[in-house]
Amino acid sequence: METGEVYSEWQKRSVKVHYVGARLGAWMNVNDAVLHAQKGDRIEISAGRYTESIIVNKEIEIVACEGETPDIVFRGTVLTIAGTERCFISGLEMIQNDRNKDCPCVSVVEGSPIITNCKFSSILVTGTAAPHLERNEITGSMTTSGIRLRGKSGGTFIHNQLYSHEFWCVDISNCGDTVFEDNSMWCPEPNPHKMERKGKGIMHIGTADTTAVEGETIKINRNLFNDYNKSTPKRVQDRTSVVVEDGCCNVLFTNNTFLSGCKGMTVMTSQLLVEDNTFSKLQNCGIVVDLGSPHITMNHFTECHGSAININAGSPIVDWNTVTGST
Repeated sequence: METGEVYSEWQKRSVKVHYVGARLGAWMNVNDAVLHAQKGDRIEISAGRYTESIIVNKEIEIVACEGETPDIVFRGTVLTIAGTERCFISGLEMIQNDRNKDCPCVSVVEGSPIITNCKFSSILVTGTAAPHLERNEITGSMTTSGIRLRGKSGGTFIHNQLYSHEFWCVDISNCGDTVFEDNSMWCPEPNPHKMERKGKGIMHIGTADTTAVEGETIKINRNLFNDYNKSTPKRVQDRTSVVVEDGCCNVLFTNNTFLSGCKGMTVMTSQLLVEDNTFSKLQNCGIVVDLGSPHITMNHFTECHGSAININAGSPIVDWNTVTGST
């Protein structure tokens, strides 16, 4: 099969490249190229539709040809990363045709893969995996959440767009170091003419299924939360954009912005710092405390109807917050 050599920005050196697509001398499917690739090789995929489930367990690059967007389609999981080494995935659109809620579009079990500039419906991170996701569009999961973190996994998630999911844009129940930074997450307003998913909310941080190690932290920083779902008075009253429950790692929730919705946050833990966030134009209130003693400090509440902070139970530390235009 035809091969070449290109410079890899990721590896900072020249690498061998394998081609996939309709061109002469190219592999006809991605898995054949993966099977024959050696550590450090690059696979370039031409535009087209490839019906297969890709399994990566070696340190390679899988990227779209420049200016092209190949579609990888499969009934189950489209991409599985199960190796302990790093790999680099970029420029792919991965389409899952299976509505089984336990079957993610992308599954990362081990390693620290880098996934950038891709479009897919959902990703499940388990085991000890710690991926880096950057500038992806994660949308349209009809039976689950956009990003799910489980076990001792972690990772870094920056500059991604997440919207239109059946449950949450992000569902965190892990005990590894995790960073969410500069992401845009939203639930679109229901439209009878479109298959938009209203979701339960935007982010859920819940009880980890393994014991957290002291010092491990979930950092939620500089993200944009926008919940347009306001279809009925009851749903407006009950709906919360971000839910933080007890039993997870220490959570640092800082410098985030809420632009619309019902309730900004519902808090049921003491392991939480809520600092320097902006809560604006929320129809019910900014923060509801139902349990624990979180520290809520230096936040800004603007035009939040009802109240800025509603303490139903627990003993939160509340100081240095500002409230303008709220009722």
